Amino acid sequence: MDALERGDPGGGALVVRCVGGVVAAGDRLHPESGGRADRGFVLRRIEKYPGVFWDALTPPHAARVELAGADPRALRRGDVLVVIGAASGPG
Repeated sequence: MDALERGDPGGGALVVRCVGGVVAAGDRLHPESGGRADRGFVLRRIEKYPGVFWDALTPPHAARVELAGADPRALRRGDVLVVIGAASGPG
Protein backbone atom coordinates (compact mmCIF):
# COMPACT_ATOMS: atom_id res chain seq x y z
CA MET A 1 0.00 0.00 0.00
CA ASP A 2 1.38 3.37 -0.97
CA ALA A 3 -1.31 5.85 0.09
CA LEU A 4 -4.82 5.98 1.53
CA GLU A 5 -7.10 8.23 -0.53
CA ARG A 6 -10.28 7.71 1.45
CA GLY A 7 -11.51 5.30 4.05
CA ASP A 8 -14.40 4.49 6.35
CA PRO A 9 -15.54 1.43 8.31
CA GLY A 10 -16.93 -0.22 5.14
CA GLY A 11 -13.99 0.25 2.77
CA GLY A 12 -12.18 2.91 0.82
CA ALA A 13 -9.70 3.75 -1.90
CA LEU A 14 -5.93 3.16 -1.89
CA VAL A 15 -3.01 3.71 -4.21
CA VAL A 16 -1.14 0.41 -4.46
CA ARG A 17 1.71 -1.22 -6.37
CA CYS A 18 1.49 -4.87 -7.37
CA VAL A 19 4.80 -6.48 -6.39
CA GLY A 20 4.03 -10.13 -7.12
CA GLY A 21 1.40 -12.31 -8.71
CA VAL A 22 -1.86 -11.06 -10.14
CA VAL A 23 -4.74 -9.47 -8.28
CA ALA A 24 -8.18 -9.18 -9.85
CA ALA A 25 -11.44 -7.44 -9.14
CA GLY A 26 -13.45 -9.62 -6.78
CA ASP A 27 -10.41 -11.09 -5.01
CA ARG A 28 -10.45 -11.23 -1.21
CA LEU A 29 -7.41 -9.58 0.41
CA HIS A 30 -5.93 -9.40 3.89
CA PRO A 31 -2.93 -7.51 5.30
CA GLU A 32 0.11 -9.81 5.35
CA SER A 33 0.73 -8.86 8.99
CA GLY A 34 -2.83 -9.85 9.79
CA GLY A 35 -3.11 -7.54 12.77
CA ARG A 36 -4.09 -4.12 11.47
CA ALA A 37 -7.48 -4.87 9.95
CA ASP A 38 -10.13 -6.78 11.83
CA ARG A 39 -11.36 -8.51 8.69
CA GLY A 40 -10.32 -8.71 5.08
CA PHE A 41 -11.22 -6.69 2.04
CA VAL A 42 -12.85 -7.38 -1.30
CA LEU A 43 -11.19 -5.67 -4.26
CA ARG A 44 -14.07 -3.88 -5.98
CA ARG A 45 -12.35 -1.91 -8.73
CA ILE A 46 -8.90 -1.24 -10.24
CA GLU A 47 -8.34 2.17 -11.83
CA LYS A 48 -5.03 2.28 -13.70
CA TYR A 49 -5.45 5.82 -15.06
CA PRO A 50 -8.25 8.31 -14.35
CA GLY A 51 -11.36 6.73 -15.85
CA VAL A 52 -9.48 3.63 -17.16
CA PHE A 53 -10.45 0.47 -15.27
CA TRP A 54 -8.70 -2.90 -15.44
CA ASP A 55 -9.92 -6.38 -14.53
CA ALA A 56 -6.54 -7.32 -13.03
CA LEU A 57 -3.29 -5.77 -11.83
CA THR A 58 0.14 -7.32 -12.50
CA PRO A 59 3.65 -6.40 -11.34
CA PRO A 60 5.16 -3.83 -11.39
CA HIS A 61 2.10 -1.69 -12.08
CA ALA A 62 0.49 0.76 -9.69
CA ALA A 63 -3.18 1.70 -9.55
CA ARG A 64 -5.93 3.20 -7.46
CA VAL A 65 -8.08 0.43 -6.02
CA GLU A 66 -11.43 0.51 -4.30
CA LEU A 67 -11.95 -1.93 -1.43
CA ALA A 68 -15.01 -3.05 0.51
CA GLY A 69 -15.04 -4.78 3.88
CA ALA A 70 -12.65 -3.71 6.64
CA ASP A 71 -11.65 -0.16 7.46
CA PRO A 72 -8.53 0.67 5.37
CA ARG A 73 -7.61 3.53 7.70
CA ALA A 74 -5.86 0.89 9.84
CA LEU A 75 -3.37 0.26 7.01
CA ARG A 76 -0.03 2.04 6.81
CA ARG A 77 2.24 2.88 3.89
CA GLY A 78 4.29 -0.21 3.05
CA ASP A 79 1.71 -2.71 4.32
CA VAL A 80 1.37 -5.70 2.01
CA LEU A 81 -2.06 -7.02 1.05
CA VAL A 82 -2.19 -10.67 -0.01
CA VAL A 83 -4.90 -12.57 -1.88
CA ILE A 84 -6.67 -15.00 0.44
CA GLY A 85 -9.45 -15.88 -1.99
CA ALA A 86 -9.45 -15.47 -5.75
CA ALA A 87 -12.57 -14.11 -7.40
CA SER A 88 -12.79 -17.15 -9.66
CA GLY A 89 -11.80 -19.67 -7.00
CA PRO A 90 -13.62 -21.40 -4.15
CA GLY A 91 -14.60 -19.61 -1.00
